[in-house]
Amino acid sequence: MQNTKHKDAELTADMTMNLVKMGESAILAHDDPNVKRNALGEPERKVLNVLAGFTNGEATATEFVDAVVPDMMSRASFFRVRNKLDRKLKVSWRTKGNSKVWYVTDWAGVDPDAV
Repeated sequence: MQNTKHKDAELTADMTMNLVKMGESAILAHDDPNVKRNALGEPERKVLNVLAGFTNGEATATEFVDAVVPDMMSRASFFRVRNKLDRKLKVSWRTKGNSKVWYVTDWAGVDPDAV
């Protein structure tokens, strides 16, 4: 992807996108590890892949917690990692009925085998 015009600002660097198979579909992913929000530690990668494994990459808050705690990490560690993913714009949440639903917002870094 190239930025050839930009009003009142410097042009940004070219960006390479990869077509990544996700289940029966595909997405464009920017997997550049030099982009700060794409640099994931092992715990972040594990939690992101758990969420990606749910249908459409979304789960209720309870489902999300139960899928990780206590098999992968403690409850406190889960919330710390989930909040890091939220700050890196990898996951987000919305209300759905009376529930909070977490979903993957950026699939870069998701293992295709997780979905």
